[in-house]
Amino acid sequence: MNLWPAFPAFWRRVATVVEMRVRANARFLALLLLGCPAVAWGQDGDPRIEDAQRAAEAGDRQEAVRLLEELNRERPDNPETLRLLGAAYASVSRYEEAISTLREAQVLAPDDQDIALALGRARLWSGDIGGAREEAARIRMADPNNVELPALEQAIERTSTAPGGRRAGVAVGQAISTVAIGGSDRTWRNTTVAVDVPVGSAWTIVGDADVEDRSGVADTRLSLRLDRRLGGGNSVYLAGSVTPDADFREDWSLKAGAVVTLTPNLVASLDLRHADYGTTNVTVAEPGVRIQSGDGAYALSLHSINLWAEGNVHQSGWSLRGQVPLPKSATLSLGASTYPDTEAGITRRVRGAFVGVVVPLSDRVTLRVVGDHEQRVDTYRRTGIAVSLHWRFGR
Repeated sequence: MNLWPAFPAFWRRVATVVEMRVRANARFLALLLLGCPAVAWGQDGDPRIEDAQRAAEAGDRQEAVRLLEELNRERPDNPETLRLLGAAYASVSRYEEAISTLREAQVLAPDDQDIALALGRARLWSGDIGGAREEAARIRMADPNNVELPALEQAIERTSTAPGGRRAGVAVGQAISTVAIGGSDRTWRNTTVAVDVPVGSAWTIVGDADVEDRSGVADTRLSLRLDRRLGGGNSVYLAGSVTPDADFREDWSLKAGAVVTLTPNLVASLDLRHADYGTTNVTVAEPGVRIQSGDGAYALSLHSINLWAEGNVHQSGWSLRGQVPLPKSATLSLGASTYPDTEAGITRRVRGAFVGVVVPLSDRVTLRVVGDHEQRVDTYRRTGIAVSLHWRFGR
């Protein structure tokens, strides 16, 4: 089934949903992004603050930033203007400017806890969890009954325990599989080592080595990936890999993708990959959609998998994945798929299913266990289990 012709209509519907959502929640966005009740915007008497409010309510955060920058140039050293400007910078992911501006405001008004709260949020959104904790601790000492402080502290804890928090990490994994092929059973092993390092407030570099040994025939894939957070739950990435002297994996590949949060309950994604196997090359496009609860604990993801081989031969498939929370912050995932896949330059259909659990053993260590079964049509059947540990470092 070729789903490609339906994609333009899908994205038009997505755009309509986005526009309706923004209009319906305009005042909420103004409150969230600029950190000030709407009725307080006009207290200063400058019409540009009201204009900035209207721009934020219309979803034009860049215009709100421009207006507040103009106001700040005309009347520097005003802590309220600096607070609004710093929060506006944070709303468009200009975190370094946000933090610098809010610190400037804090020097002018050291006892203003609204500024301290805005600074704590900006540091949290930038990925500086330790810095956000420091700001929250200062607020608690100065104003323990601050009504907005619990929400900030809860957000810090949720972020610090979430997978992929902004701290450097190392992951080590081992998988073992029993494979039925050619009338006999064989044992395959796979070992992975990965390192992820945050760079600045929005970038992450991930490098990994993946060694798969198929009964004495081994391929080692080396990969490097660059992730960029765009704010608002959106992100993009670019990745590349190479397999020296490949036997069954690609010689090299390039991959790019994006994640767009349309609403708190709907996330769209697109992954593109081109791989060269020496004797042939393939291109894969994988659009997807994720429906989730407001806190992300429950989720259902559906992806369309489209592969083009040389000669523009197209094959398609799909994958379905569900996620539910377990006690003690653990997560259960399970899924099924059928899709075209290429090994050693030959494309076959693969049908599979998996079940996995992720268990945070501590604030720094996470355990992942996955069991899976797949059948590669006219080739082999494989059943395996994989175990990995991920360590996070820093605050």
